[in-house]
Amino acid sequence: MARDYMTVKIWDVKMESQPVLTVPVHDYLNMYHTDLYENDCIFDKFELAASQDGQAFVTGSYNNFFVQHDLRSKESVTIEAQQDPPPRLKAGEAAPEPNVQSMDFGKKALHVAWHPELDVVAVAGLNKLYIYESCKQRFSLFD
Repeated sequence: MARDYMTVKIWDVKMESQPVLTVPVHDYLNMYHTDLYENDCIFDKFELAASQDGQAFVTGSYNNFFVQHDLRSKESVTIEAQQDPPPRLKAGEAAPEPNVQSMDFGKKALHVAWHPELDVVAVAGLNKLYIYESCKQRFSLFD
């Protein structure tokens, strides 16, 4: 797995010509490339972490958001790292797309880690560390 600014690419080491899968991380920023470049945001280096079975990954984004992607279902969920747990979605309900106009690009979730044996994810944003446990493809704040 490799992370560039807008995507995560899954590679097969035997197939060097192209990635096996490309997963968009924050498509909602596509229209703002010029602004992001002018603010040096395109140089931000977001970490990437894989689950213990390699079937899911997490990576950071702006406004204290992190993205969890399940490779089996091919679904991504954007979750805001905050003290209160994110609201649970009903079956089939899609998470709302972040509002770029109200985003704080100074709040970056640059650092993420996935526990090597448990479905537990750590997300670091500014001066806070959030620890989440898995809850059926979604993460909720770990008490």
